[in-house]
Amino acid sequence: MNQLTNSTNRRDALQQMVALTMGASLVGLSSCKDNNKPAGQQTAVTANEKTIIPCKPLNIAPPDGPLEAPGGLNMRIRVRSTQTSNQFACAEVLVMPKQMGPAPHYHKELDEVMFVQKGVASVLVGEEVHEVKTGGWHIRPRNVTHTFWNAEDEPLVFFDMYFNQNFEDYLEEVFLKIMPEMAKQNKTRGDPEFGKRMEALGAKFGIVFFPEQRQPIIDKYGLKA
Repeated sequence: MNQLTNSTNRRDALQQMVALTMGASLVGLSSCKDNNKPAGQQTAVTANEKTIIPCKPLNIAPPDGPLEAPGGLNMRIRVRSTQTSNQFACAEVLVMPKQMGPAPHYHKELDEVMFVQKGVASVLVGEEVHEVKTGGWHIRPRNVTHTFWNAEDEPLVFFDMYFNQNFEDYLEEVFLKIMPEMAKQNKTRGDPEFGKRMEALGAKFGIVFFPEQRQPIIDKYGLKA
């Protein structure tokens, strides 16, 4: 029993170290540049010709209730970039069984980290599919073509963390505006108007989509569109 407990403690400690390492490397942890000053008195620093305003301590309250996805895929923002001096944002994502995610795409400016809280995420990077199981992480740097889906019979819940861009604004435009408006008009993802709106929004946030690749993935893995 002691051996099992020690193994569990080492695993938990390793996960925490990984999380801290990723945060330090991707965000820069500007709030820790001067450890002799209180968080509220940190001064701005410059990195790669970009001024970074230090973050302040932040307490995020738990959500009011469980996330639901009547359309098969949904998200809610848990941390906004405006709360972290535009350094970091985070969304909770729910993907129902056998549900396909977005079309394969890559980000020109965004670095992305996924942590799977429940279920198994299938993540396509290039032509290789990675299974990210409960408790697992997946890191997707910018300019890497990828997508995800839930190939299992149970719901998938993961946290997606976004660095260096206010990506929550993109997500809310898609999930809270574009998709509801299209649903009211009984239009699907295959509608030309949907494609034009997604392309325009993607251009604004530096996202390059490959919409023609989505249906072949749905057909190959027996997923819902």
